Amino acid sequence: MNLLFDLDETLYTSAGLRAARQEALYACMAEKLSLPCPACMGLYEKTNRNLKAQGKKSNTIAIALACGLSLQDIFVAFDWVDPGPYITPDITVQKICQVLSTEHNLSIFTNSPAKAARKVLACLGVDHMFKKIFSADTLGYMKPQPEAFLHVVAVLGQECVMIGNSPEKDLLPAKHLGMVTIALHPPGPYPFVDYFIASINELPAVLAELKRKDYLPSRA
Repeated sequence: MNLLFDLDETLYTSAGLRAARQEALYACMAEKLSLPCPACMGLYEKTNRNLKAQGKKSNTIAIALACGLSLQDIFVAFDWVDPGPYITPDITVQKICQVLSTEHNLSIFTNSPAKAARKVLACLGVDHMFKKIFSADTLGYMKPQPEAFLHVVAVLGQECVMIGNSPEKDLLPAKHLGMVTIALHPPGPYPFVDYFIASINELPAVLAELKRKDYLPSRA
């Protein structure tokens, strides 16, 4: 079985890395828009408020795009940041991934660029356990765009389990394609989520339950 993991806020959480990437975006805006950094910060916050007032997505990438950056600009800014000072090897994640990799194929499905994702996985000490990285820069599409999920299915097939922290971004499109969906510490119940877990420690037990139900075949 193929296990698809979202990366940021699923396999790790780091306020320090989020802040460092934010600063890198401000620096990129200053360079691309020819504005001083304080003005870029003000533009970013104003754009964030405007998007929310319009009922539109207001995540980091959506805000940066609305400010005038291209996706490539954003990916370059993320690549500027070394995650090493903010992420240390996670023994718990290592053990869980090691156990899961004996029975399943592990892949990352992320809106971060591939280079940044590999750096994070290396810092966690699990980069060698993931066979594939499906990233926004290599796919040409981002979650929750259906095209991104269709590409993953074209490569892996529909026998996938999607694990993520964002029900609408990670799990709803996956459920539309027949995947098993597992939500990590989401804010509330969603009908398209098959299982809810409070931490990644609970994942082996959920997968074992699916296997007992003959819903989850072992890796061929």
